[in-house]
Amino acid sequence: MDNVFFKTELQINHYRHSLPDKSPLALAIDRNDSWVRIARLASFHGHDHFAKLLIQAQKKLAPNSPIKP
Repeated sequence: MDNVFFKTELQINHYRHSLPDKSPLALAIDRNDSWVRIARLASFHGHDHFAKLLIQAQKKLAPNSPIKP
């Protein structure tokens, strides 16, 4: 479980560096918003692969949570 968490956080950090500093997605990451909230914003702005990665990680860590991407 911890491995999923740390890998996902590393992927978020890596992805963040590819974004313009003032983009809504970058700001959400900088605020440390939840993975689900970041995924929704990512999907809205066309970062579908990144959004799916976050949702899959969230489901692995909390399989019974009601996630609505």
